[in-house]
Amino acid sequence: MNLERLVRQTFRRVGLDVKRASLPGSSIGLTLNLVDVSRADIVLDVGANEGQFAQELIAFRPRTKIVSFEPGSAAHASLIKNARGNPNWIVAGRMALGDFAAQSTIYITQNSQCSSLRPVADGGPILSSSFDLRQMEVVQVERLDNICRRFVDRQSKIYLKIDVQGVEKEVIAGSLGVRDQIVGMQIEISFHEIYEGQSTGFGLVDDIVGMGFDIYGISNGWRDAKTGKLLQADMFFIRRA
Repeated sequence: MNLERLVRQTFRRVGLDVKRASLPGSSIGLTLNLVDVSRADIVLDVGANEGQFAQELIAFRPRTKIVSFEPGSAAHASLIKNARGNPNWIVAGRMALGDFAAQSTIYITQNSQCSSLRPVADGGPILSSSFDLRQMEVVQVERLDNICRRFVDRQSKIYLKIDVQGVEKEVIAGSLGVRDQIVGMQIEISFHEIYEGQSTGFGLVDDIVGMGFDIYGISNGWRDAKTGKLLQADMFFIRRA
């Protein structure tokens, strides 16, 4: 028995499945491939939570330059701790990103990864307690193109990762001033209204394609536990040649 098979069988005994990161359908595999193919030299991690995405990326690409943005106060504090000691990983000040500068409210949920500038929609898919409201916080919202020059120069090639729970369209709109520098995008897209008023599905995909990007890949995402219906998936885009 080879080592790979032994490792997989060991993890399966405790209900886990282990796959190679280079598999085309895996989220981290698509991230690594798209960063390489697009020749991005900096990753903007919008909606970083505690830094899970950055940590996974750094595990495979230790020299990757990353700037992380997170609006929730507790998650932002953990993000700072997790980035400490890595000179290539910068944590921006606590803020949300959107299509205009203003103060707003962020709805902090039991699972901070589900927190959003939008409240959870009534009549949406059956959600777990992860989406239960814990508290609300005031946060400053900024446009990406207004604050981007603090972190990138005009020659930088940007890989933009967006995981913002319902305000994807607003983050994209706020990137207009640096859009020509974005060579790859990774966006969690919802195919059902989970947060009130969010843009969903292929309408958002069409908008991105209309900006000069092609679909690079789709990673299997979150499904309804009862029906198996796809609710969210990471979609990957590369600037059209």
